[in-house]
Amino acid sequence: MNKALLVDVLESFRSRKGRTLLSAGLIVSGFLLLTFMLGIIQALEQQSKQTLNEFGADIALLNVAATTVPPYTKERLTLEFGKGNVSSISKHLIFVREARTNLSVTATDQHLFQLRPYVSLTGRGLDAIDIEQAERNCVISKSLSARHSLKVNDLIHLRNQAFTIVGLIQAFKDSDAQIYIPNSCKALWSNKQNAVTLDPKQFVIKSQRSSNKEITAKLKQQFADNESFQKKISITTADVLLQGVNALSTMVKITAGGIALICIFYGCLNLGTLMMANVRERVSEIGLRRALGANTFEISSLFMFEALGLCVSSALIATLVGNAAFIFIPQLLNIPMQTSFSTLAAPLLIALIAGSISAYYPAKIASAIRPANALRL
Repeated sequence: MNKALLVDVLESFRSRKGRTLLSAGLIVSGFLLLTFMLGIIQALEQQSKQTLNEFGADIALLNVAATTVPPYTKERLTLEFGKGNVSSISKHLIFVREARTNLSVTATDQHLFQLRPYVSLTGRGLDAIDIEQAERNCVISKSLSARHSLKVNDLIHLRNQAFTIVGLIQAFKDSDAQIYIPNSCKALWSNKQNAVTLDPKQFVIKSQRSSNKEITAKLKQQFADNESFQKKISITTADVLLQGVNALSTMVKITAGGIALICIFYGCLNLGTLMMANVRERVSEIGLRRALGANTFEISSLFMFEALGLCVSSALIATLVGNAAFIFIPQLLNIPMQTSFSTLAAPLLIALIAGSISAYYPAKIASAIRPANALRL
């Protein structure tokens, strides 16, 4: 009976080739767009996770645009967010002998390496002793280490001063060449022993409530006596960094998802109409099958399998083509796409549901046809 059912389904496809191809074309287009949409969303979600891992979900970056920073800034931030939850940063371009060029050098304190979720750390970070005693120790990125064959306990020369490498970190970007030194190394900025430490222009803050609005409200309250300073600071949090990614994800869902659903809907609607026409054309055949002993399940299965075969095969073609396109589309069009379980399974699952819905009513009508009434026609 299964072999005969398969033959009947294939014959039905051949007899209505034009309408079948139209339905299949719409459904394939819809599922191809759906696969692309899922691939883009998966890539954006992966990008969001990477951003959160690199930046920190509970981390905020306070940028100061002022020429001079009030000396009490870090103390007030520490009072608001707690001891050990605030780290000061000042960045400078300094000539590095080993690299033979100017590189970004970050002067910071011991708290930075506790706040920022670095991927890995070989050796150690800067500690309290480095800061208190202005030790000429430094931490460099692994990319800089690999580029110039530097390792822990080697010396690296900033201008004419030698610093001992005490740790290697995995920088957020493989191409980053980063160097971190204690912000108390005043002699690096000046040959005078009583040189003043340069004002930090950034502060890394760890807060349990790390939304941009909440932290901004706290800072306004803490610096209420200095309105001009409030206007010169800006806050960067994870939700700010992810605004663009979330907006792009929403736009993709609305556009590509909407077009995909419209194509699938009209394809399945056309398929349902095709199934109804098929039932009307095969009333005599259905009656004959019933007279020969076919039950209602076998009759309904004939039409269900036809619709499911068309939907699932269309989804399978779209899924294979779409996921194969993920290999070269990101490189050609610079659009993030990534294969995942959802890009493989979701179209097939939706195809099963859509095919079942399209064939349900025609199959129900066909299974309700009585042999006596059908054979009269």
